[in-house]
Amino acid sequence: MSFISLKSALAALLIVTGIPAVLAAPGNRLAESVPATFTPVVRLPSEQEQVRLVHETMEIFMESIRLKSMEAFYDHASAAVQRQFTAASLSEAFKGIFTLNITGRPLQNLSPIFTTPAKFNSASSFIVEGFYPTQPQQAYFKLTYIRDGASWKWAYIDFNVPAANKTSAAR
Repeated sequence: MSFISLKSALAALLIVTGIPAVLAAPGNRLAESVPATFTPVVRLPSEQEQVRLVHETMEIFMESIRLKSMEAFYDHASAAVQRQFTAASLSEAFKGIFTLNITGRPLQNLSPIFTTPAKFNSASSFIVEGFYPTQPQQAYFKLTYIRDGASWKWAYIDFNVPAANKTSAAR
């Protein structure tokens, strides 16, 4: 691999992995080696991976509600959320939902049901919406995941159980 194509590969990697665009700004020698027609390819995770992501996120969210602390949920958040909030401020934002009586792991044997197909809302984030078939009411969610290095991390959650207060945290 020549030096120039190595620089092209590095520039492509920086763009695809979400490293700030300033690294690829005009005048940056790295950017000069990227072909003008280069389009980074970031694909939606498979439906199986979306189920895994949502289930992991919601299990941690439920555990955080049960413990009345968003510390574990914060640790699972994207770097963008962690720059905006602390674990304590996230707990404060969600304190209204701590009144839910969560015992055990209510989602353990359930799978999320998606109400619409996942869709990109930017080059590096996607939205997934659906519910868990919990009883007596279904637990609805809307989650935004953002590319965070090589993985997807939550950046926004909207959670609602009818008759419970609706709670949101934005990135």
